[in-house]
Amino acid sequence: MRHADIGADDVDVIVLATATKDQPIPATASVVQAKIGASRAAAFDIDAACTGFLYALVVAHSMLMTDPACRNALVIGAELYSRFLDYEDRRTCVLLGDGAGAGVLSKTEDGSGLLSSKLASDGSQSDLVEICAGAVASQRRRRRSTGRGTS
Repeated sequence: MRHADIGADDVDVIVLATATKDQPIPATASVVQAKIGASRAAAFDIDAACTGFLYALVVAHSMLMTDPACRNALVIGAELYSRFLDYEDRRTCVLLGDGAGAGVLSKTEDGSGLLSSKLASDGSQSDLVEICAGAVASQRRRRRSTGRGTS
């Protein structure tokens, strides 16, 4: 925000991408909103794992383009996979890590900025890298305890 020369009161929306949030509620973006003092900003999370920051960027850009009152968006990507990784599993631990980054998108008069985007997904191999929680984790624990496997 300092490099973009905007203050907390200038932020209209905060889009935060994370698949490794500390808790489901409140949104991590809302926690950031309170910590930086951006009380006017809408704030929400996107969970798209590895592509989360790109999804957040496109969503924020779309909001800037469609809402005349929206002038500045804070886009954040933050992941903390070290809590979940099995460092013995070399197939996945070399792919995932901890990190965070942020950027500010602002409307311009000259038409510069994000020219186009195309988002796509392929969930056909989603079982290759997963972090089970909630009902899925409970269901898998029950299956293991009864000897019925995990599928």
